[in-house]
Amino acid sequence: MFKSGLAFVLSHIDVKCDVPIEIIPNHYFRKARPQEITQIIKMLEDFEISFEKMLKFPVNRGIPYDSIVKEIRRGNSCQYEREKLPPERWKYWVVAFEGSNAEIGSLQYAANLIKNDLDFAFQIIYVNKQQEGEPVGWMGMPTHLREYYSSHNAVNSNAVKVDQEEIKKIGEIYNLYKKLPSEYQYINHFITHFNSLSLCRKITNAK
Repeated sequence: MFKSGLAFVLSHIDVKCDVPIEIIPNHYFRKARPQEITQIIKMLEDFEISFEKMLKFPVNRGIPYDSIVKEIRRGNSCQYEREKLPPERWKYWVVAFEGSNAEIGSLQYAANLIKNDLDFAFQIIYVNKQQEGEPVGWMGMPTHLREYYSSHNAVNSNAVKVDQEEIKKIGEIYNLYKKLPSEYQYINHFITHFNSLSLCRKITNAK
C-alpha cells in the first residue's frame, strides 16, 4: 500500500511566500523537488504538455513553468519568445500528502472557489513516506485539462500571482465544506456542479 504522494498543480502560478504551507493535516502546498520535477516533466511529455516538444514548425508547446513569456510585435505580426528562468524560480508546485489520496478531490473542489482557481492534474504515488524514492504509480489527468493547458492562450501566458492567503483559503473552504450540517447538504450539490461548470468553461476556452 502506498504511503505518500503528490498532486501536481497544473495551473501556471507564481507564489511569493514561504512554503511549505499545510493546507489541511498531512497535505502540504510546496515547490516540487528536483527529482519530482523530472518525474512531472516526464508525465507532461506523456500528456503532450511539454515545453521541450515541438511540432514541425517552431511553435511553443506546453505551459512555460521554467520560463517567462515575452510578446514581440513587428508591425501587424506578433510572436512569443521564452526566457529561461534559473531553477530556483521555476513554477512547479504540488500538493504533497502523507497516507491516502482520499481528500485530493475535496481539496480540488475547494481550490475552484478561491480568487485564482487552481487545477490539480495527475497524482504521483510513492510506497515510502514523504514522497521519497521512485514512484510506484500514478493517477491520470482529465482530458479537458489536457486540451485547455495545450491551448494557444495557455501556453503563451505568464504566471498568475497567488499569495499565501489564497493558498490557506483552500483549507478554510475545505473545512467548511466537510463540516456542513445535514440540512445544508444541498450546498455540497452546488459545489459539485460548480466544479462541472468550471470544467465546461475551460473546455470552451481551449477551443
